[in-house]
Amino acid sequence: MNDKNELVLKGYGWMLKSFSQVNKGEVIDYLIKNHKSMPRISFRYAIEKMDKESHLYLMEL
Repeated sequence: MNDKNELVLKGYGWMLKSFSQVNKGEVIDYLIKNHKSMPRISFRYAIEKMDKESHLYLMEL
């Protein structure tokens, strides 16, 4: 999560995005818990494919 390499941060977000397709609730809980310390790019990748309601809710955090 705290890597300096942008590609690692994108990969971290991509992994969360992929996992959210299987277990959305767990990823949402993780994002709520860690949104203050997560890099913005990872957070945006993670919520990219979520439904509109979840996406808007998480963007308001």
